[in-house]
Amino acid sequence: MKKALITTIPFGQEDKTPIKVLEQNGIDYLINPMERKFSRDELIDNLTGISFLIAGTDKIDKELLESASELEMISRVGIGLDSIDLLAARDRGISVSYTPEGPSKAVAEFTMNSILSTLRNSVLTSQSLKKGIWKKKMGRSVNESIIGVFGAGRIGSELIQLLACFKPRRILVYDPYVDEAKFEKKLGIEFVSKNELLENSDLITLHLPMNSSTKDFIAEKEIKAMKPNSIIINTSRGGIVNEDDLFSALNIGHLSSAAIDVFEKEPYSGKLLDLDNCITTPHMAPMSKASRISMEIDAVKEVVRFANGESLINQVPEFEYQSRVK
Repeated sequence: MKKALITTIPFGQEDKTPIKVLEQNGIDYLINPMERKFSRDELIDNLTGISFLIAGTDKIDKELLESASELEMISRVGIGLDSIDLLAARDRGISVSYTPEGPSKAVAEFTMNSILSTLRNSVLTSQSLKKGIWKKKMGRSVNESIIGVFGAGRIGSELIQLLACFKPRRILVYDPYVDEAKFEKKLGIEFVSKNELLENSDLITLHLPMNSSTKDFIAEKEIKAMKPNSIIINTSRGGIVNEDDLFSALNIGHLSSAAIDVFEKEPYSGKLLDLDNCITTPHMAPMSKASRISMEIDAVKEVVRFANGESLINQVPEFEYQSRVK
């Protein structure tokens, strides 16, 4: 009997369907018992005898893949692929799938929550009140703000739909890879250059994949180009916003605040945690009940398809591999 290793946590807690699907299809499995990410050595040890890896954000590089001699397939619970060496997987004949649809609505909603919380200072003043400081802080409404959206793919476009309901002064979008014509004119969005978005937005939010072209996409130069007292939201991937440069800008007050859900190294324990004007959350934007269940079921069904010799529905597309070629 072939076996699956499930590293992502939690798994099967909200709905037992994904576990039942594995059992009904004769696939043995081991669920990460650590209640935390496996260390690298733990992951390598647990991959012995494993045919299918149902993965979270674990770093899966060439060296690790070479040690997993029986691994045939990786099914990613989520949309981000930056943690997987796709070219090394292909060289070893390992198929890779992901769940691109599952997290989109949940991440867009979480981002909208972050936009409202930072514009109105609700979380930050709550923290002050818990310290015994009763002080109201003036905020901004969405409809008086210019919102900049980097990335108009699945999540970015979901967010734009939500934003449009709040009628911002302007919605500026930068994404050179999407078809502008697919967006409804009534949404009132404007496609602009990266610099135009930075210079004109009161708040920017990032919805980009992590790759060589987006590493440090927002760093010192970009932050300096932003308006004083503007805001950064990042629910995409750690490393897209340079954490040191963000800290400096928040610390001196050039930026009003930030809400950061993703970090270059997770779990995060860095200096952004020391700032009152930075909302930090533990990569939880996709963690709505419906989203999580959907992703787990989709990931498991891909494993079953592969095990049965069927075509994968959400196999990682070719352009993702091509983007890794240097």
